[in-house]
Amino acid sequence: MRPKSRESPSPSATPTVHGMIHHAEKVHNMDTPLRVLMISDSEEDAALVIDELQRASFNAALTRVDDLEATSAALTAKVWDVVLADSALAHLYGSATFALLEQEMLEPPLIVLSGTEVPPEVTAALTGGARDYIPKGNLSRLTPAIESALRETKERGGTDGTEVARRGNETSFAYLLDIAADAIVSTDRDLRIVLFNKGAERIFGYHPKEVLGTSLELLLPPRDTDADNHLKQLFASSSETPRQTGERWEMLARRKDGSQFPVETSISQLAQDGQTVFVCILREVTERKLSEERIQRQVRHLSALRSVDAAITSSFDLRVTLSVLLDQVTTALRVDAAAVLQLDPFSQILGCIAGRGFRTDALVRTTLRIGEGPPGRAARDRRVVHLPDVARRTDQGGHGRMLVEEAFVACYATPLIAKGQVRGVLEVFHRALLDPDEEWLNLFDAFAQQTVIAMDAAGLFEDLQRANAELALAYDTTLEGWARALELRDIETEGHSRRVPAMTLRLARAVGMSEAELVHVRRGALLHDIGKMGIPDFILLKPGPLTTEEQAIMSRHPVYAYEMLLPVDYLRPALDIPYCHHEKWDGTGYPRRLKGEQIPLTARLFTIVDVWDALRSDRPYRPAWSEDEVREYIRSMAGSHFDPEVAELFLRTEMHELGQN
Repeated sequence: MRPKSRESPSPSATPTVHGMIHHAEKVHNMDTPLRVLMISDSEEDAALVIDELQRASFNAALTRVDDLEATSAALTAKVWDVVLADSALAHLYGSATFALLEQEMLEPPLIVLSGTEVPPEVTAALTGGARDYIPKGNLSRLTPAIESALRETKERGGTDGTEVARRGNETSFAYLLDIAADAIVSTDRDLRIVLFNKGAERIFGYHPKEVLGTSLELLLPPRDTDADNHLKQLFASSSETPRQTGERWEMLARRKDGSQFPVETSISQLAQDGQTVFVCILREVTERKLSEERIQRQVRHLSALRSVDAAITSSFDLRVTLSVLLDQVTTALRVDAAAVLQLDPFSQILGCIAGRGFRTDALVRTTLRIGEGPPGRAARDRRVVHLPDVARRTDQGGHGRMLVEEAFVACYATPLIAKGQVRGVLEVFHRALLDPDEEWLNLFDAFAQQTVIAMDAAGLFEDLQRANAELALAYDTTLEGWARALELRDIETEGHSRRVPAMTLRLARAVGMSEAELVHVRRGALLHDIGKMGIPDFILLKPGPLTTEEQAIMSRHPVYAYEMLLPVDYLRPALDIPYCHHEKWDGTGYPRRLKGEQIPLTARLFTIVDVWDALRSDRPYRPAWSEDEVREYIRSMAGSHFDPEVAELFLRTEMHELGQN
C-alpha cells in the first residue's frame, strides 16, 4: 500500500498509453501514485472506484479503457501496479488478454469486478490467472484486495511468485464458489466431475461425494439438440490453450430426483497445472422460462381478444362475428369445441345459433329449458357451470346425450348477461379432462363479455334497421297521403300520381340508376305536382282554357313545390322532379328555362312519363289518345320538348309493360 499523505497535492502526469484510452481524474497527487488500469465501459463505475480508493487514502492515478485494442495497448505499456476488469466486458476475457498477463508473470495483478450476479466470465478469469473477485455492491473489499495483491507481488522478489499467485487464486476462487448462486461444475478432459460447488448442490440435489468422479452426463443427459451438439464439439476440440467462448446455451439438466429443468450453460476450457479442465456454469432458468411462456401466452390471448374486437367493429352480421369469436375461443382456450346458445325471452328456451368443432349436429337439434343441463343452470343461476368429468354425470337429459354422441369429457358454460338480462350462454367442450387455472377462467369470461357485446351490437343494428325501415315506410305513406290529397282536390289527375312513380322507376332502372337513387326518384314522382297546393281553386278547377294571367299563376306551381320541400332535409334529393319536370330540352319550358343537360336527368325521364300518362288519360276537354298517337307525339317532340336519347330509350321499351299500373 502506498503511504498516505494529507499534504498539499502537486501535479503529476498520468501515463499516456494509446489514443483510445480514456483518463480519469487523479485521486491523490504524490510523487509515486498507485497506477491503476480499469478495464470498463462505465464512467460511473470508475468514479465509484476512485471514491473508494480516496476514502481508503490511496494516492492513485486511474486510467480507464473500454475495448480489447486499448486494453492490449495499455498492458503492453507495462506501467501498472494493479488492473481492475469489469466482467460485463466479456470479450476482454479471451485468450489474448490472459496471454498478455501471463507474459508479465501475472504482473500486474488482475482483480475482477462484477455485479450482484456472478457471471461465467468471473470463473474463467479467476481460473485463468485473476487474483481476486470483488462484487460492485461491496467495493469496501477493494482496498484489502489491492493490499493483498501488492503484498504478494512484493513477496515474489524472495519467494516463488507462482506459488504466491496460486494461493491467492485459490482463496478467491474458494470465496467465489461459496457465494455463487449458480452451479459451478469443473470436469477433467474426460468430462469426469472434479469440482461441485454449493450452488450445484442446491440446484441438482446431490452431495459432492455423490458426483465427484462421475460423468458430466449425470447432470446434462445427452440429447440430440443444437446446444448439445455444439457442446460435444467444444469438448472434443480441447487443447492446451485456455479458451473461453463467451457463448451460452439453453438446455435441459437433470436433478437427482430425475426431474428435468432448463438451464443456461456456459463452458470455459482452461489449462491448469498442465491439465485441461472445463468449467461449466449452469444457471437455472425455470422461472424465466415460465415468465416468458406466460408473457407469450398473454400476448396470444390479447391478440385473440383483439381479433374478436375487430370482427365486432367491422361487421354487423352476427354470424360472421360469432364465427371469428368461436375460432379464437377454441384456439386460445385449447378446447375441442365451443358454441353460443341464445335465450328466447318469451319461451325461455336456449337454442344454438353458432358452433365450432362438433362432429355431429346433435347440439343444433337440442333445445334446453332454463335450468336444464349446464347451459340451462348457467342461465338460471347466472354463474359458470362446469362438468369436469361427463362420464360421472347421468342427469343431463338431451344435453347429456349430445355430450356422449360427441365423446366430450368436460364442458364449461357461462351466462351471457347484458344490462341485467340473460341473453344466452357461451359453452366450451373438450374431449379430455380439463383443469383450468385462474388465467383460463378469466379469458373464458372475457370471451363471454365479447360475445355479449357482439350480440348486443347485432341486436342494436337490427333494431336500427327495423326502425329505419318503419320510418321510411312512414315517410312514403305520408308522401302518398299528400299525393292522394292533391288528387282529391284536382279530380282531373285522379290516379295520375300513383301511376307515374312505377313507370318512372322502370325507366330510371333502364338508364342504370342505383337503388339509393331510385328512392329519391320515387319520392319526386309522387310529389311532382305538390306545388299545385298553392294554386287557387278557381284556376286549378277551371274547366276551360286558362287566360294568360291564369297560366302565369299556374306556371308557378314548380316554384311552390321547391319552396315547400326545400326545408325538409330528407326530401331535398327528390326536388329535381317537382322543380324541373316542366322544363323543355330546347329551353322553352318553365320555371327557369333550363336547356339540354342543364335539366336534371331524373326530370328528363319523368317528363316523358308524365306526358305519356296525361295523354293516355281522359280529360273533360279531350278523350285519351291511343298508344300509337302518343308514341308518334313523343317521337315528334324529341329534341324540342324531350331529351332525344331519353325519348329513344322510352320508345324502344315495350309500351305495354311501361304503361302497366
